Amino acid sequence: MENYIKGSFVEAHTDEWIRARNGHFTSSEWNTLFVSGRSKDEYFGKGAHTYIDEKVAEIMTGQSKELIRGIPAIDWGVAHENDAAQAYDYITGYQSIYSGFYEYSKVFGGTPDREIQNNTKLITEIKCPHFISVCKINSGEEYKKYDQEKYAQCQGNMLITCSDMCDIIYFDPRMGYIKPGEYDIFSQVKIIRIYRDDNFIKEGLERLDYATELLIEKIDNIIEMQSYNRSLKIAI
Repeated sequence: MENYIKGSFVEAHTDEWIRARNGHFTSSEWNTLFVSGRSKDEYFGKGAHTYIDEKVAEIMTGQSKELIRGIPAIDWGVAHENDAAQAYDYITGYQSIYSGFYEYSKVFGGTPDREIQNNTKLITEIKCPHFISVCKINSGEEYKKYDQEKYAQCQGNMLITCSDMCDIIYFDPRMGYIKPGEYDIFSQVKIIRIYRDDNFIKEGLERLDYATELLIEKIDNIIEMQSYNRSLKIAI
């Protein structure tokens, strides 16, 4: 993993980006594959199997799963993502730049929210909910216990970008109120630095390999069904 070279890059939120993500497991949902079933012999839980089926459907139909819009919390995050990046730059002195989709393999990839100019080992993930509950979290290990889903997203994006660090940025523009139209920017942001966790990534890649085997098996089943249906038409 240490010698891995960044894969192909596609600018985020373009038609090409949507097509590039088709059929790929992604960093944002990687944690789904970490969830085992209820019994000891169930490697994957129901959510993982549903996720694999979604990828099979994308491959066989050529249509990617639509990104969710119209949910207030999601729309709020999209609307304030750039403000969060600017606040982060102001506080840290970094200059963050837009990222895009990186393809790690034919079945895995991801899109970090930002990369850092002149620091190829650091990326960022931006979240825009209330951040009161994370104010006292100051390490990746603490954050992993708090929210493994987003922790896995950060680890996945570090893997695909060959990065060593990911700053997860919590931003709420309503915080730090001083008077109408005036806010304290230092009260609007919580930054948690997460370092690359090779043990976590190793397990994730093992689970990804198994998910890929199931994906191929399911596609083979569909192809066999197609052949069988053709034989029925010939027989009739």
